Amino acid sequence: FKNFTRLERDAIIFQYTDWEHANDGYLNQKMIGDVVGDYFFICPTNHFAQAFADHGLKVYYYFFTQRTSTSLWGEWMGVMHGDEIEYVFGHPLNMSLQYNARERDLSLRIMQAYSKFALTGKPVSDDINWPIY
Repeated sequence: FKNFTRLERDAIIFQYTDWEHANDGYLNQKMIGDVVGDYFFICPTNHFAQAFADHGLKVYYYFFTQRTSTSLWGEWMGVMHGDEIEYVFGHPLNMSLQYNARERDLSLRIMQAYSKFALTGKPVSDDINWPIY
């Protein structure tokens, strides 16, 4: 962020600050995490998706928000980059691991979506609405 102009830094602070609790250290720490996550993950993903869409390609987007019950990371960290991978590869379906029924169901649905996308170019059946980016 050192190469950002003062105006850009001020805009980021303005956008991400919870102004009713501007002096709350925990919320400010969370804000910094949100800024960094958006800068390194969300914005490049949006840029990449838009570039594909601009070329007439179908782009489907998802935002993974399931915090795994067996996560080793502190709860305050929320969902980490890459946490969906265990669901994509079916780890919750291994009954010797400590996943719950909701996580097993989610893993099945994610694997079905990935498989359907690979087969048809669309992640869900026609009766389910998943809009193109």
